[in-house]
Amino acid sequence: MTKQTAVEWLIEQIESKGDAWENASIRRLQISIDVSDYLDLKRQAKAMEKEQIIDAFKSGEASRDRVEAIEYYNETYS
Repeated sequence: MTKQTAVEWLIEQIESKGDAWENASIRRLQISIDVSDYLDLKRQAKAMEKEQIIDAFKSGEASRDRVEAIEYYNETYS
C-alpha cells in the first residue's frame, strides 16, 4: 500500500466528514463541514506534512539529524 501524502489525507477526510454537492449550473463543488472539524483536520494535516518533509530531508541528507530537519522546516514553512 502506498503511503498517503498529507494533502491526499486531508482531501479524503474533508470529503468524508463534510457534505458535498455539485452545483452543475455554475460548475462548482460545494462542501459544508463543521468549523471545529475542519480546524482539527487542518492541524493534523500540517503535522503530517511536517513529518513527511522531515523524513524526506533526512533521507536526502543522511548527515543531518532530526533537529536540523526541524529547523529547516520551521525556517521554510513557518
